[in-house]
Amino acid sequence: MTTMRPLVRRALERAGLLELGGRALAGAPLGAADLALLRTADVLAVAALADLVREQRQGDAVTLIDLGDAPDTALEGLAFARPDLGATDGATGLEALREVALVRLSTPAERAVAVSFDALGEGLAQAALTFGASVLVGTMTRRAGLPVHDRPALPLLDDTATRTKKAELLGRVERAGRRAHWGLTP
Repeated sequence: MTTMRPLVRRALERAGLLELGGRALAGAPLGAADLALLRTADVLAVAALADLVREQRQGDAVTLIDLGDAPDTALEGLAFARPDLGATDGATGLEALREVALVRLSTPAERAVAVSFDALGEGLAQAALTFGASVLVGTMTRRAGLPVHDRPALPLLDDTATRTKKAELLGRVERAGRRAHWGLTP
């Protein structure tokens, strides 16, 4: 079992989450009242707790899944954090990250938490790794937003763009202090 670092312990104590954090680390299910408290608590304390739970349950591995190459069953068993960033009154980046943390804290231990780098963008998806996510999914695309896999007329360029995109994502995961691999399970 992962122990709380002193800084995390102090942050949870100041936020009034120490007892709840102990239960979360012990694998106890969190109820509606717990989640309501976490929605109003200091977001960095919630993030620290979610990341500690992620570390305990999933380790430091991050699975990257290219939806363009993945079989239909690739996403089975994953818990998806799906913050609504696109709507007019949709979530801010910080609210989206809190939602990722809440999904991690309310999801059974055996399930990994996934976020879409297509929906969040690569930067926010990278930040989600410190809010409890351990799987990044999306379609390899160019910066202009054109799917690489939909351009068979230029296979050499498509292959280069895909390799570049994969290298960028691997770098983001490593800069977040985690180990990345391309695959279907964490």
